Amino acid sequence: MARFPQFGEDHLNGATLGPQLVASGAILGAGANAESAIMEGLRIQLGPKLTADVLPATITNWTDDELTQHIIRPNGLRLATIWSAFARGYSLSELVELSHINIGLLAIVQHLAQLHQALSQHPGDMDLLKEAKRYGITDASIAQRWDMTADQVAALRDELAVQPTFKAIDGGGRSSTPRGRTTLVLVPKTNHEWALNPASLSLPPRVRTCG
Repeated sequence: MARFPQFGEDHLNGATLGPQLVASGAILGAGANAESAIMEGLRIQLGPKLTADVLPATITNWTDDELTQHIIRPNGLRLATIWSAFARGYSLSELVELSHINIGLLAIVQHLAQLHQALSQHPGDMDLLKEAKRYGITDASIAQRWDMTADQVAALRDELAVQPTFKAIDGGGRSSTPRGRTTLVLVPKTNHEWALNPASLSLPPRVRTCG
């Protein structure tokens, strides 16, 4: 489980955050491991700003100097900016020094960035597909890197017997197999891709569908 702040649109442009409280709520990213929980949280937090399920398009156009400044200064796009820095070749030690963020969290983001790069470099690699699904990468994201449709990726996934699982999240953020009536039921469309079950009751107002 990963908890992300929910920022308004005006704070998802890279603007520096100050001491004032600007988050309007929180997002829970659910997954079988830290990588998949972070992937889920980023997808919900950044939504339509994402390019191929990972980076807002604005970040990909920044110069290295602009990128570095957004790593140093707290802002609503900071985690995605760090991801972009790994993709550009920044080292883990460099980003720890620039951001002063826990090395464990940065290592997880580095792993995700490396996995996405490997997908681009090795289209059709079935072992890599299985690993990607384990860490919460969507069929659509893999399809874009492999020049396929999401349905074609899903067919490959079926060959590996990688199938969706069903989980529920209770009010305390605990994940379990649904039994009876739950407040929030998450039904993954593909392995580790979560979407809200329309039959769920009493959904919090800021819960959003993703996938």
